[in-house]
Amino acid sequence: MARNPYPGNVIDPLQPAPTAYRVDWARLVLLLLPALLRRPRQWAWLQVLTAPVARLHLDFISYLFASRRELSYSSQVLLFERALNDRFDPIRRRIVIRNADTEYAITYWNFVHEQQPVTEYLPQRHEAPPFPRPFRYWAEYAGQTDFTVIAPLVLRPRAVELHALIRRLKLATKHYSLLFQNL
Repeated sequence: MARNPYPGNVIDPLQPAPTAYRVDWARLVLLLLPALLRRPRQWAWLQVLTAPVARLHLDFISYLFASRRELSYSSQVLLFERALNDRFDPIRRRIVIRNADTEYAITYWNFVHEQQPVTEYLPQRHEAPPFPRPFRYWAEYAGQTDFTVIAPLVLRPRAVELHALIRRLKLATKHYSLLFQNL
């Protein structure tokens, strides 16, 4: 088994490489060697010469599995959690994503070129509370989050890496917060 240059992604010995990538290097060397030169010493020498190529082939298979795993990640919650847990907590898998349980308040915008005065939303009698209210400042809108990533406290030193992976996988318009807890 070759070393795996991609931590968190290992070659599964029970799952063989795809058929297009399977190569039996010892048999290939034997079949490419002319019948007159098939002596044990010559065959062993050629096997030693092809060993680095076989190792590179195993590294390529490892890279193939790692790439396929990376490409399977998306911004869907389950795949998002799997990506974070595969990278940062592969054994205990304690990183979870909680969606926000509140909805955004309705925003009313009056643009300058419309030449309309800023008006408060006046609820009608038939509407039930809580009444929607307009945002007064952009900070009110920017402060709301769509989801929260809850990670174990031991991952706090790797917060920058966590933020980078979250930003890579989340949708562009979504806001998040990262919370560390004792899990």
